[in-house]
This record gives sequence, C-alpha cells and structure tokens, in this order.
Amino acid sequence: NMPKIYEIKPNKTAFVTYRFLISLISSFIFFTILYFVINRFFGLSIIIFIALYIISAIFGYYLLTIRYKKERYIFMPGKIIHKAGSLFSDSETELVLKNITHVNMQLPFIMNKLFNVGNVRIQSAGSIAAEVSMFAIDDSGKIYEYVRTLMPTSGFSVKKAKLIQRERPSP
Repeated sequence: NMPKIYEIKPNKTAFVTYRFLISLISSFIFFTILYFVINRFFGLSIIIFIALYIISAIFGYYLLTIRYKKERYIFMPGKIIHKAGSLFSDSETELVLKNITHVNMQLPFIMNKLFNVGNVRIQSAGSIAAEVSMFAIDDSGKIYEYVRTLMPTSGFSVKKAKLIQRERPSP
C-alpha cells in the first residue's frame, strides 16, 4: 500500500558509482589509445594525458551527480511523472496510466549483484521505446508490482500468461 502521491529516486550509489566506473574504464582506454597515437608523432609527456584523464573523470562525476539530483519518479492518481535533466537541461515526461500497455522489469546482473537494484520500464500505447525508464531503483520488484496494480484501474487485464515467444522489431 503506497500513498496517493508517491515519489522515488534511484539508488545514488548505483546510479552514480556504477556509471562513473564504466566511464572511467572507457575513458582510460580512450586516453591510452590517444596517448600512444599522439606520442608517436609529437612526443608529448604522459603527465599531460594523466592530467586530462583526471580532469575528465572529475567533470564526469560532477555531471553524474547533477543528473542524480534531477532524476525522480512521481506516481500520482492517474499518471506517472519522470523528471530528469543534466547540466544545461531539464526534462519532464508525463505518462497517463490509462495509456500504459506494458511494464518490464530488468535486473542487470552486475548492478543487481553489487547494489541490489533493478530497472523498470513502462511503455504506453503507440510507442516502441519505453516512455518512462526507471534506472537503478531499490525494491524494483515492489515498484513493478505497484505499477501492475495501477493498470487494472485503467481497464487493462494483467493476467500473467506463459510467454511462448518474444518478438522485437529489427534494428
């Protein structure tokens, strides 16, 4: 039982730390390749590349914390609102409950094992992509079931059937 207006935020450790670690690894690979390519032609010091790597890591962490501060999901009677943003932008997506056609829960292996979080994606009528994607949510199973309990109030049947085949559009 959840209140009429219910707001959740992602798990900060999973939302910021996991993405930060992934970006550290990818930027390390990028700066290593860049160093060997540029050093071959110009002979620049490795200190310059280490400084650039550290600066980009600090800036990347700063951007992730801003994204986390703006990320929230608000459940209201009749609708779900997703507020997000970055350094120079804010966005708000409103999903009317009667338009929900599909709810999907995903438990990414590494994130789920390290942080015990999951992702919940809610799709609406006429949409291929997820309208509201909740990333790094604590108790994702509870949120998934909560959204499924909201759907019958809009006239949808939520009977679970045995999945025979899942089809996706080709890229």
